[in-house]
Amino acid sequence: MRIVVWIGTQAEMLKMTPVLKSFDLREMPYYFVHTGQHTEYSRDIIETFNLKTPDIFLTQRNHNLKKVSEAVGWLISTAWKTRLRNLFGRNDLILVHGDTESTLLGTMTARLSGCRLGHLEAGLRSNNLFDPFPEEFIRRVSDRCSDYLYVPGSSAVQNAGEAGLKGEIIDTRHNTIMETVALAREITPTVSVPPQPYAVLMLHRKETLYIRKNLKRALRLIRIISDGMKTVFVASDKTSDRLKRSGYWNEITANPNITVIKHQMYHDFIHLVSNSEFVATDGGSLQEETYLLNKPCIILRMVTERTEGLGETAVLSRFSESVIRQFLNEYTSHRRTTNPLNCKPSNIITDHVLSVTG
Repeated sequence: MRIVVWIGTQAEMLKMTPVLKSFDLREMPYYFVHTGQHTEYSRDIIETFNLKTPDIFLTQRNHNLKKVSEAVGWLISTAWKTRLRNLFGRNDLILVHGDTESTLLGTMTARLSGCRLGHLEAGLRSNNLFDPFPEEFIRRVSDRCSDYLYVPGSSAVQNAGEAGLKGEIIDTRHNTIMETVALAREITPTVSVPPQPYAVLMLHRKETLYIRKNLKRALRLIRIISDGMKTVFVASDKTSDRLKRSGYWNEITANPNITVIKHQMYHDFIHLVSNSEFVATDGGSLQEETYLLNKPCIILRMVTERTEGLGETAVLSRFSESVIRQFLNEYTSHRRTTNPLNCKPSNIITDHVLSVTG
């Protein structure tokens, strides 16, 4: 009987970090599978937080999957080449996280192998199957296939209950990212922050970068934001490449109010966000992080599956110029009125995993 931790992306790695550290603290052995989407970023996180090196990399390069068809092709080819169903036994427990292609691959592997499946960050819903796609589809499939659903709070508990899922629902009360943020703030930063007030900008989601209508909408809002505030654009290689290919890179870099920097180590990125005036992002994880850091956040999306910060630190733009302008005028009023729960979700998860694996 083995505990199998199944991770592929930077966000999954960050949110699983407290769980892995909890496993290590309790001397609980686990088999670590890395599916290979964000290999270099994950290695940075492993080094920063002193985590175990993966036992197996299914692929050895970063993936830039632009289309659903490419993601499906990667899933099938990886499953076929590695003979995944032969790696695990019926008594093993595979733990997947979130809503990425790696999550779906882990779910497929558990079902094909007859393993038990635990889904961390289960129960999240945008309630629109095609926005975001395929994330909403993957969430629903993984939830329905799971034996154990680790749901981060009351809203996710309600979603899971209303879906009539067969698996056991375990309320972790909050997302594990709250612990990762706390760990990151204990590390001395190496990045310098701008001397003048600034905003932090991040874009990375497929529906933003690869649906031209959404990209044009986001860039229009970014122009408005940068007109009113110096902006530090933290751009991953994927984001930079897409902006270059779509013809918008020169417009971004020529803007005197936008400074583009590359991907940062996590503790440096948290330092940069902590010292900013506000954050503009299309990312759900950053919506959660800004809530924990009590930092105003404008979400560059039509919908969000997360409730953290909404009505307090976070404002959903729906790509509306009037919403953006109102946010810029009053962003200082978007401060948290409640405190995050005083809990350690990783302990709740570890306690349950220990109870079902012996």
